[in-house]
Amino acid sequence: MRMDSISAPPPNQKPPGRSPNKPRTCAISCHLKLELLWDWALEQPQNVLLKVLAVAVAHIVNAVRNPHDDASTGRLAAADALARALTLDMANWWQPTAANYFVRIKKDQILLAIQEATGAPLKERLRSLRKQDLAAEAEKFVTGTRWLPELLRS
Repeated sequence: MRMDSISAPPPNQKPPGRSPNKPRTCAISCHLKLELLWDWALEQPQNVLLKVLAVAVAHIVNAVRNPHDDASTGRLAAADALARALTLDMANWWQPTAANYFVRIKKDQILLAIQEATGAPLKERLRSLRKQDLAAEAEKFVTGTRWLPELLRS
């Protein structure tokens, strides 16, 4: 089976039953009979199989932590294990700013973040700032430190 036998249809041709507003799903699920999957996989180079694996893992792994999560389910442990195996360091991909993080948390949490990022005692003037101003100050303090909220640390 050739790779082009599982490719998506041309943009102007929609598969039967597909809504024009629905995004395309994995081409394998649309155009490959399941009984031919393993034969197809055996013919593919490693880079193609790794791309298929990445898509599958992305659909399976759920690392979102909710207040009601039960650690005994293993879902979060599996996500943490994957992050360790990939040596995922969120500091390479995301940096907290006033807009994307600090205005969304409590003042006490902002003050703690500044203290963790700088490793120094808090300046007393920070405690009296309004939340909006404190968030802006926090952004300045953490910039360049690679500080992350606990949930994003691996």
